[in-house]
Amino acid sequence: MGKAFALAALRRKRAHLAGEMALPEKSLAKLRRALDTIDATINLFEPATNPELIAPVRPCVRGIYFQLGSGRAFATGDAGSRWADRRSCDCRLCHCGQGIGC
Repeated sequence: MGKAFALAALRRKRAHLAGEMALPEKSLAKLRRALDTIDATINLFEPATNPELIAPVRPCVRGIYFQLGSGRAFATGDAGSRWADRRSCDCRLCHCGQGIGC
């Protein structure tokens, strides 16, 4: 009896893990297609250039608790006035995808 419950739980866990793995694979394939398109466009403008030699840049990943400029505000105790600062407002928009990169 206990073996049936354990097997059902393991099958459910495996199904969830397989589903989670499928999402990054799809997004990775989409990123590779976009990279190939950009490489082809670079080769249109400069055929002698090898796009593979362009060094990759890691995206800026910040935690959910402290965003750009928030550490200074919490350290000085003016956390309430921090949102009036233009730089932190731009960063908030950036993380929503509507602002300019940080």
